[in-house]
Amino acid sequence: MSDAITDIARDEQRARNFSEYLSALRTYLMDSDSSRKNFTKVIEAARSTDAIRRGYWSGQTSISENIEKKIKKLKKNDKTEWARLLAMTITDWPEHYGGLKKLSPFKEKYLHLVDYGNGFMDVYAVPRAPFKLGNGTINRIIASKNMKIYDTDDYLIAISKSTNPCELADLADSDNHRRYDQILQTIDVIWLRCGIVGINGPRPAK
Repeated sequence: MSDAITDIARDEQRARNFSEYLSALRTYLMDSDSSRKNFTKVIEAARSTDAIRRGYWSGQTSISENIEKKIKKLKKNDKTEWARLLAMTITDWPEHYGGLKKLSPFKEKYLHLVDYGNGFMDVYAVPRAPFKLGNGTINRIIASKNMKIYDTDDYLIAISKSTNPCELADLADSDNHRRYDQILQTIDVIWLRCGIVGINGPRPAK
C-alpha cells in the first residue's frame, strides 16, 4: 500500500520520464547516421519510464516492450507504427506532437483521431487543423475501407492537405461516385487498437 502523495509523485515522475523518452526518440529519428549512442538513449528512457510503478491516476507503462522493433519500423516510415506514436501525442503531448509529425510519413496530412465506443464515437482533430470532419463523413471514410465502426475500435485518419473537406462531405451524398472514390483512395485509415480483449487487428465491416 502507498499513500496518495507517493502515488501522485510517481505520476509526475512517469510524465517527466515519458517526455524524455519522446525527446530522445525524436533526436534518434532525426539522426541520419542512426548512431548507437542515440539509439541507446531511447531504450534507456523507455525502460526508466516503465520502471515506475502505478500511480494515483496512471498505471505502469510497457513502452519498452519490443522497443527495438518499433524504433526500426519508425525509421522505415511504417505508417502503422507512426500512427500509434502520433496518436499517443495528439491529445496529451502537444509539445512533442509537432516535431514528431514533421518526421513522419503523415507530415503533409491533416490527422483525425477517431475513438469508437460501443455505439458512440469521439473525434479529435489535431492541433491547428483548419477543419474537423463530421461524424457522418468519418464513418463513410472508414466504412469505405471495409473496417468496423461503433465497435470499440480506434483509428487514425490521414487526409491530404490538398483535399477539400467540403467537397468530400458533399460528394458523400451525391451521385458522382467516381470522384468520391478518387478522393477516398487518397485517404489513409490506420487501425490502432480495439477495446475488445483478444482483437489484435482490424476487422472487416461485412
